[in-house]
Amino acid sequence: MGRKKRARPVASRRAKAGQEEDGGAGEAGAGGSKRERNKREKRARILAAARSLFAEQGFDETTGRQVCERAAVGTGTLFLYVRDKRELLLWVFEQDARRILSRPIPTRGTPVDRWLAFLNPFLALYARDTRLARNYVRELLFRPENPPELMQLNQALRAGLSEIAETAQARGELRKDVGPEEMGSLVAGQYAHLVQAWLGSGRLGARQVRARLRRGLALLVEGLEP
Repeated sequence: MGRKKRARPVASRRAKAGQEEDGGAGEAGAGGSKRERNKREKRARILAAARSLFAEQGFDETTGRQVCERAAVGTGTLFLYVRDKRELLLWVFEQDARRILSRPIPTRGTPVDRWLAFLNPFLALYARDTRLARNYVRELLFRPENPPELMQLNQALRAGLSEIAETAQARGELRKDVGPEEMGSLVAGQYAHLVQAWLGSGRLGARQVRARLRRGLALLVEGLEP
């Protein structure tokens, strides 16, 4: 018997989805531009449909067929991009996270103020629909393998936190014998722990998370001051 064929990674699935929609052929000029525009529009409709259905009736009650009907695409098109509904949920949050990470790195205030300004939009995103965010965190915690795009976003988040630390070092606000990447990892660890306590186990509420994050970052800065 041959070995069981592994499912294609999501990054490859999304990258190849457009080629498969085109029949694998590329064409220069206006025709090619039109195809690219059509693909972008399909992806946007899928994401908008999923986001609205998740908000209206919850993750568990939403089906792939409903998403396809609202997005006006076939089920085959949907599953070119994702393997299942859970990956669709991850994709929705991934796009929201990309928008947040595309913003300029905060430069005003203390290091604590800047770290909070960087992280608070993520907390606001989760607070907007806590039930859906709990499903998202559950997938992150217990899914055997997450899409490569999410790993890239995690790296981008840590890079942003590290950049804030590096700027603080250049301003003389933080000591220089600890690398900015290590500081960024410490901040990311505090943030992840509190988000898990809020959305994973339910031990904390949103206000408690914000208060504890500020307090934890303040204590961290005390230990990292020159």
